[in-house]
Amino acid sequence: MDTYNLDDLDNKLSTIFPGRIVKKDLVRQMKSGINVPVYVLEYLLGKYCASTDKKIVEEGLEYVKDTLSKHYCRPDESEKIKSYIKEKNGYRVIDKIKVRLIETENQYWASLTNLGIDFVNIPEDYITKYEKLLEGGIWALIDVGYDEEVFHKGKNRPFLIRNLKPIQSATINLDDIRDKRANFSRDEWLDLILRSIGMEPSHEDMTQRQKLLLLTRLIPLVENNYNLIELGPRGTGKSFVFREVTPFSILLSGGRTTVSNLFMHMGTGRVGLVGFWDVIAFDEVAGIKFADSETVQILRDYMELGSFSRGKEEVSATASMVFNGNIDDIETALESGHLFAPLPVEMQTPAFIERLHCYIPGWELNKLQTDSFTTHYGFIVDYLSEIFREMKKYNYINVIDNYFSLGNKMSTRDSRAINKTVSGLVKILHPDGNFTKDELREYLIFAIEMKYRIIEQLKKIGGAEYWKYHHSYIDNETGIEEFVEVPEIVKYRSRKIELGKPKVGRIYGLAATGFGGSLIILEVESMPGRGHLKMTGGLQKTIKESISTAYDYLRANYEKYDIEKNYFYSHDIHFQAVEIAIPKEGPSAGITIATVLLSAATSRKIKSNMAMTGELTIHGEVLPVGGISEKATAAYENGIEIIIVPKRNEKDVENLSEEIKKKINFIFVEHIDQVINEAFVEGPIFSGEKIEYESPQLPAKSEVSEEIEEHKMLCPDHGNVSLGYLQIEYSRPILICGDCEKTLILNCNKFVLDTNILVTRLFSNLLETDFFDGKTILIPETVVDEINNWKNHDDKWDLYKIAIGEIKKIRSAHDQGKLKYQVIGKEALYSELIEKGRPDKIIAKDAEKEDAIVITGDKDFFSINPDISVITYRYYPPKEDEIIEIRIVGESDGDGVGYYKNYTIFVHNIGNRRGEKVTAKIIDVFFNKRIATAYIIE
Repeated sequence: MDTYNLDDLDNKLSTIFPGRIVKKDLVRQMKSGINVPVYVLEYLLGKYCASTDKKIVEEGLEYVKDTLSKHYCRPDESEKIKSYIKEKNGYRVIDKIKVRLIETENQYWASLTNLGIDFVNIPEDYITKYEKLLEGGIWALIDVGYDEEVFHKGKNRPFLIRNLKPIQSATINLDDIRDKRANFSRDEWLDLILRSIGMEPSHEDMTQRQKLLLLTRLIPLVENNYNLIELGPRGTGKSFVFREVTPFSILLSGGRTTVSNLFMHMGTGRVGLVGFWDVIAFDEVAGIKFADSETVQILRDYMELGSFSRGKEEVSATASMVFNGNIDDIETALESGHLFAPLPVEMQTPAFIERLHCYIPGWELNKLQTDSFTTHYGFIVDYLSEIFREMKKYNYINVIDNYFSLGNKMSTRDSRAINKTVSGLVKILHPDGNFTKDELREYLIFAIEMKYRIIEQLKKIGGAEYWKYHHSYIDNETGIEEFVEVPEIVKYRSRKIELGKPKVGRIYGLAATGFGGSLIILEVESMPGRGHLKMTGGLQKTIKESISTAYDYLRANYEKYDIEKNYFYSHDIHFQAVEIAIPKEGPSAGITIATVLLSAATSRKIKSNMAMTGELTIHGEVLPVGGISEKATAAYENGIEIIIVPKRNEKDVENLSEEIKKKINFIFVEHIDQVINEAFVEGPIFSGEKIEYESPQLPAKSEVSEEIEEHKMLCPDHGNVSLGYLQIEYSRPILICGDCEKTLILNCNKFVLDTNILVTRLFSNLLETDFFDGKTILIPETVVDEINNWKNHDDKWDLYKIAIGEIKKIRSAHDQGKLKYQVIGKEALYSELIEKGRPDKIIAKDAEKEDAIVITGDKDFFSINPDISVITYRYYPPKEDEIIEIRIVGESDGDGVGYYKNYTIFVHNIGNRRGEKVTAKIIDVFFNKRIATAYIIE
């Protein structure tokens, strides 16, 4: 017998799996000029060429070529084949067939893609048997008939389906496969799987890591409800598996995506793509357009729960989600953006991103060349797809528990993602369930990295809440905890800066970014001018606000710091960030900015071995910041010897490594005066080496009697007469004093609502109460201008809709006579308000003129505007798994509705229990929508 040149793996495969293999380069020979998926070609090759005997293969190949030449319908030959069908009264074709229901005609019609004919009659038995005909279609061997006497609605519809056979392998015996797996080593089986999908694992550029990355693309085929993203350069084969290798996935390339298409059509009640496909892959994800925000919300819910609700029905499905896209310059993405930038804006939210289980770094994979593809044998891909589909039935989700535990600084969601990735790798590489501890360790480290990549970007996108997560695992036998790093983040972390000599107007700050910590250089130049403040260096809005705060503070306290009286009016100040990596989550450069501005104004040199971080208020107080660990690490790596940090971050410093605490002197501060006394080479500018800042003391009651008389709106039992807190408990408003915590009774009938109070839905939450009855609600033009400005920003669109909805409800209550409503103040462009100063100040002036109380969600509003009465709406978002008590005030689609903190809570499936107080457990929190779901605990 004349055979091909076979290697050891080919020989073993042909012996153990006869009839289930195919020579992979035959597919490429056949593929030229034939636009069909690989699994269609391999179906035919597997029937006639599943041998290592050259003669059998060559004869089978000729038969396959003949079959394709006769029956595969090329689009440019469609008219000729239609003629065959008519003249011969029937003809067999290989084509993709789809079916749609025309409800106005009460008729199903089939379409043959390459043949180019619609309105093909098809027996409904096929539609019942093969439901995927209605959801994207299938490739099949189709006997197409012709009957010129068939009419429908007066139109001749002569084409009809006489027989239809989907192209797919016979049912497999998974027990047989699991037994035969024992004949292969782990690495042999890994190479076999890669060859089966067309790749050559022995290529000189193929590393073990790249093999695992390629294999990870297959996890959605074996793991239910697995959410995978791969971003990387073009030409690496990201979508190949989902387009060519399996009949159980559908690839969506760009375009408009709707709820009806993905999930359920409300009119027909028919489940969408998630009900018919094992995998839904989005190709070129940047080009996908969502019809409305509801689509993204339902997609997000589905990715978390594996189910979705449409109307009163909750539908479960197992389809995995894959998102593929292009990202070319990884270094730029890490330094100036984040690794999710190619996604549509609607998907660049923490709520969506944190539901992803795995991020494949596509930039680590080689672009495909001719020699990237194998010439050896592998499983027929349709046979492989059936193996994978059967493996979905098995559960390896807790497979690591016998050997390893996950670190305790990992969220439940992260743990689930890591376990699912390990489970998927085990299913693919060890279908028999036999593996070693070291192999499992390799998969675990890999899975942690794939999830950690996502969390590192969430630190940049989503804020401080993600800084608390660290990814590690513990060996149960030794008790040793190992931390896992992400390669590209290690590579691009904290570029070292040469520390220069002390200079005027030059300072080192610290920032926490998506790839760790970073040392930044801030420089200020001052020159004679007209009081202009210029900012350069690609600054974000947050740091611009910090610059304005520091500038205003120093201008108001110029005498205290020995600044020339007219300095800020007679000098132009140029502020520049040289090595900038300011995070979006907070103005942590506040004290750094104030110090460098003061240096430029007084010609004092700043110590060059010092860096600092801390938020600054308009009163000079220093507030805590996030990312202390990352910032301290960056300072340590760059040779910084002194770090000034907020006093309230002292515990964060205590948790740093002993090495960092040994090398760096941490100075804790509560006020900018303490910062300034430590920062300059010339020494303290106040008397003594150090000063202790004390919080302002409340005046005695005797000192505020007149003020109490003037401001009777809030608590008269203490000095701070102008501050109160509002919170909602059991759907009722509770108003308490800002100082003594006593319950307050309001004597004021006018309220000014701040912008942020509208988006908390406070008014909606209090509709069931008499809190606003008979009162006057005032909305400043400043607030209206800010809300209108949100229309122009995609990331604020949801907030815009919430705020407008609140104003409509207020107007409606006004029309019903429950309250009075009025817009006050002067009209202005919001952009102009930002340039001139904080809109809060304008809102405060409007409230002062009306002798009204401001209701706000901004905890700093009163400290910035202490001359007016302020009620701060005190709310904290509910947390997942939090146990709450809630009073049911309404019903929606079988769910009970109540309010907790400032969130609308939907308690699943409890019906109408209005007025009852129930105990419930939070399932999921949707921060942008201010809603949460829960289930009742009886």
